[in-house]
Amino acid sequence: MEPERPATATRLTLIDPGAEPRRPVSFRLTPNTSVDLELRLDLHLTQRTSDTEASQTLDPPVTRQTVRLTVDRTDQDGSQVSFQVIDAGIDPAGTLLTDVQILQLTAAVQSVVGLTGGMHVDPRGEVTSVSYHDTAELPPESADALSSLEQGLTSVVPLLPSEPIGRGARWRTVSRSDATGLTLRQTTVYEVTSIEDDRLTYRATITQDAPDQEVDTGEGPVRLLAADLVGSTTGMVSTTGLVTESETSLRGSQIVEQTDGTDQEQDARPRRVTQDLDLLLTVKPVEAAEPAG
Repeated sequence: MEPERPATATRLTLIDPGAEPRRPVSFRLTPNTSVDLELRLDLHLTQRTSDTEASQTLDPPVTRQTVRLTVDRTDQDGSQVSFQVIDAGIDPAGTLLTDVQILQLTAAVQSVVGLTGGMHVDPRGEVTSVSYHDTAELPPESADALSSLEQGLTSVVPLLPSEPIGRGARWRTVSRSDATGLTLRQTTVYEVTSIEDDRLTYRATITQDAPDQEVDTGEGPVRLLAADLVGSTTGMVSTTGLVTESETSLRGSQIVEQTDGTDQEQDARPRRVTQDLDLLLTVKPVEAAEPAG
């Protein structure tokens, strides 16, 4: 088993407790229950370099992963949840990929199928650790698929305040993530649109930024100079199971500096690349999974 990744502390500030009646809301997941969730990512990217006025548009196909989540046990500290990637693929419709490129990308995305692991979800909804089994056997080209999976798992449910809340409640979370190899700060402001039985629906605004930092791409020196994204999300979540639906859109830009050539070459000069991103991430249940055990 791969060592557990330690949790990154998230700060939460309650802005408005919402309307009466208010009640405590926390996750108390039912043991031996499972749900299959599909994580679907649609990304559009346009980039411009400092040495040319021309821009290049990259429109990769939609990628999807289906993950089975099983609640193994629950106590006062939260729930231990195991997961397995049971399906993955791409939707190449509308792209300019060749048949060979489609086969290569499909193979990379499907390389994580069968991957298993575990994570802990505390009563507030924070995923405090994610661990994988046998990632050493994955090919190098599976890195993007693994990164996408981890991002989806760590944000599968919203973080909830400890205070009683009602409809219209608003709170802010500030977190820092290093899951993708980048240090990224995200601020999210949630608003409850309804609370009914064990189901909570919400909407939120999102801002992301990243400080100046080196990026390890394996393809030469790259430095991230700036990154700023804004977006929104709407969703529904069950506090007794992991049934969740959400749609998150993010849009913004990042500026990277790439050095052509090697360190030994005297004429190696950095060039700046501005990347405009437009991202849509959807999470939804697939057909109900059979009860575990």
